[in-house]
Amino acid sequence: MISSEDFSHIFSAKQDEDVDSKLKATIIAIKRDFKYKINYVPLVFKPRTMFTKGFFYIQNSKMIEVKSYGWEKYLTEKYSGEQLTLLDAKDIKTTYLGKVYEFDFKGCWNDNFNGLYDGITFGTFKRNFYLNELKGYDRSFMKDRLLLNVDSKNDNDFKTINGIANAKLNILRTILDDLKMSNKQKTINEIADMYIEKDKYANKTLIKGVMDPLIHLLIDFTTTNYSNVDKFCDFNSKTGRYHIKSANYIRKINQIQKAIDNFFSGFENQKNRIAIVDNSNNVSRTNPIVVAVQIMELFDLVSYTFTAGEKPEYFVRVNSASEVEKIVNNPAYHSATLRGITQMHCDSINYMTYFFKDLKTNKERWDFIEDYFLSRVEGKHIIPKISKTNIKSIDKSLENNPILEEKVNYNVIDIYTLSNDEDNESFKYYIHDKEIEKLEELGFSKLSPDCSVAKAMEGKKMGDVFNVNSFEYLIDKIDKFDLE
Repeated sequence: MISSEDFSHIFSAKQDEDVDSKLKATIIAIKRDFKYKINYVPLVFKPRTMFTKGFFYIQNSKMIEVKSYGWEKYLTEKYSGEQLTLLDAKDIKTTYLGKVYEFDFKGCWNDNFNGLYDGITFGTFKRNFYLNELKGYDRSFMKDRLLLNVDSKNDNDFKTINGIANAKLNILRTILDDLKMSNKQKTINEIADMYIEKDKYANKTLIKGVMDPLIHLLIDFTTTNYSNVDKFCDFNSKTGRYHIKSANYIRKINQIQKAIDNFFSGFENQKNRIAIVDNSNNVSRTNPIVVAVQIMELFDLVSYTFTAGEKPEYFVRVNSASEVEKIVNNPAYHSATLRGITQMHCDSINYMTYFFKDLKTNKERWDFIEDYFLSRVEGKHIIPKISKTNIKSIDKSLENNPILEEKVNYNVIDIYTLSNDEDNESFKYYIHDKEIEKLEELGFSKLSPDCSVAKAMEGKKMGDVFNVNSFEYLIDKIDKFDLE
């Protein structure tokens, strides 16, 4: 297991996330080079990070079981019973007869489950640990915990946010009351319009964007005592309309409001709140405070993060040390993958210089664009080559020119070529609200600006790595497409 922190001295990056991205991109490039040169990858790298430390609540009476396994050396106390009472997000304060500990997964795996012949991978160890399927061990006395960190937005204190959140939920309840009484079916946009009509302070764009996930949060929220009759509305997929069939939303909203009041109690004048949350039984749907902070984030009142563990690390296994040593001991080694990315960047500079300086008419430029996407450039155009030294100076001048950042051409969009390291596949995407026929013909697929892949690509450059749903993607190429 390796941490990106171990490589921070190599990469010139201002943020930890930049080191993380550059490390993943570097190792993926090395793997591809092995595949290209010797058709064998002696370096196994799993780009998905795994926390090597996790949070668990253990009762004091159960510490004898911890000691019987010899696991006490992997535990570090994080919160005492008294601290847990102060951090409790429940409506009834609890006296805790135990503590929250940080468990060192990596140390436990290294010492007990990483044998040469009978060992298991770190990923398998963690999976079996959480499923309580480790042979000879019963870890059921270690209760999973999440660290919930909530920050206020717009410089409001929690007293102000509490009042705004309750007011907005009251408006939502009134709207659902009206829909139930009228027995009418409404689309999500119509429900959003009803809300905007009643809330004179509402941000119209925000409400129209969040109403759908807001309604689904309420639908999916499962209250403790009424799990079998929680669903309060039906959705007609043919008409796209919702029908309120019961008043169960009242109980749900009341429970969420009570959770908000309790969560901010004692923290009214503050702007940050940390709580310990039980990480079991589908916490995002069953824990009222977790549902509450999601709703408050939709209303742009707070931001929140969950921490299930600390120190994310990567799994790396060397299958053939000799092949890796050949690279380490070869001063003439150059990455074919990085050379390819650099060459594509140089080609782009050459093409754009030719496009703006050598082509004189709109017809010539449109013909060039068509030739470019149909891979006919090399046969029909003589592209002057700019030296790499000059290209570096061009890059540097662009990076240091703040004026360029303000000039945005809304008629030009980026089109992306991505690759997935594990499946060795390539993907072509563009981000736009509407389908662009010309790009579809060229094999590019549309991504909505709101989808997870589009959001993950935001601000990324050629050669960067990003993560979506535990899959890693490398941006091989970014081109420009003129919508006109």
